[in-house]
Amino acid sequence: MAISKRKKGIKEGKLLNRKENPCMTYPDILRTLHNLIAAPLIEQTPSFLDEARSDVREAVNALLPNLLAAIVHRGLSSPSEATALMAVLDSPRLDPALPQGNLDNFFSGGAVTESHITAGTALLAELFGDRVHDMERATASLANLRLGSGRALLAMVAPFAFAVLRHAWMTSEEGTDRVSLVRLLHAQRHAVHPALQERFLSALGMPSAATWLESTADPDAALARPVSAAVQTRHDEGKRRRRALWVILLLLLAVLLLLAYCSHRTPGTTEKAAETASAASAVPASSSQPASSATAASAAPAVDKASESAASSVESVKPQVGTTPPLLDVRFSYASAALPDDFKQTASEWVAYAKEHADAMFEVTGFADDTGEQALNEHLADRRAEAVMAALVAAGVDTPRFSKAAPRIVSQATDAAAARHAEVRPKP
Repeated sequence: MAISKRKKGIKEGKLLNRKENPCMTYPDILRTLHNLIAAPLIEQTPSFLDEARSDVREAVNALLPNLLAAIVHRGLSSPSEATALMAVLDSPRLDPALPQGNLDNFFSGGAVTESHITAGTALLAELFGDRVHDMERATASLANLRLGSGRALLAMVAPFAFAVLRHAWMTSEEGTDRVSLVRLLHAQRHAVHPALQERFLSALGMPSAATWLESTADPDAALARPVSAAVQTRHDEGKRRRRALWVILLLLLAVLLLLAYCSHRTPGTTEKAAETASAASAVPASSSQPASSATAASAAPAVDKASESAASSVESVKPQVGTTPPLLDVRFSYASAALPDDFKQTASEWVAYAKEHADAMFEVTGFADDTGEQALNEHLADRRAEAVMAALVAAGVDTPRFSKAAPRIVSQATDAAAARHAEVRPKP
């Protein structure tokens, strides 16, 4: 038995320590990414973002290693985060052919650029959740860009970072399991470490490059048995629903028992009053009449009190189903699909409802006012719906529960600002 356990331990150890194979070489993701998109970004985006070329160059050169560092940290932090990264690399929003595509005028603006930015925003939200807003501010601060420019630049780089990483993982000689992905991420540490900047790391909750290096030092932390956060959440929600059902059933049973007790007790009270009246017939009539009246008067309130108690008990345990979800209405700035800073607070009630009602399905509709061209407005409304969906998915609501309605343009709106929004409603 001891020998069997020892063999099993040796086998598991070999699985977790394949990273120590000195003969294995790994591709340099940062170099590949830089060679692929740095020049086109520096050449094409200044006019699109209306930023100085020197500032864009500085931002791109700083962003590439720091974004890759964020992805590496996410994938090495825990089994569930490694699994989340695998889901992003397999996401339908990610075009795996990006590294082989033609990048002429790809970042210059227009429908292609806008669609690419939308996909990048959604992919970032899937992996980093609420941290994305801090990452956007950090990107802008890398070279004193405007916040909108930092947001767009981060969204343009992200799909390429994911696609290059996915290609290296999928073409690995070691297969495409979680172990090989973790080892590939671990091999990137020393390439990105020298270029890390604290202003970007702080967006990830780390005070320094040394902290990042230490937090990514042990890949075994991401090689333990995987834990699916979504499965665990659904399991916990199921337990809460079953517990609530049992409580309601027990309360209803208690009410039924109380009603049955009261219905059997009332005749007995009447009979007892009648016997009291018969026994009192031996006394003079002058005293018998007040006694009977007093007995009847005391019996009536008792019956009324029991009935009122039963009725109030039924009313107090009546379950509050709450089947109507709160309307989620997200407002946007002019010509923008970026979520407002208070989105998390605005959506908290809706997210709580969605998690408590795991079977509910929802439809997301993006709106825009009729200022400007119709096609651009429709595209903007669609981007707003995509941004809201991505943020709700990042908050823990499963993607299959959403469907996106056709974008809607509000014509001749009395309040144009109110027309720039997205709504999440229950799907009929």
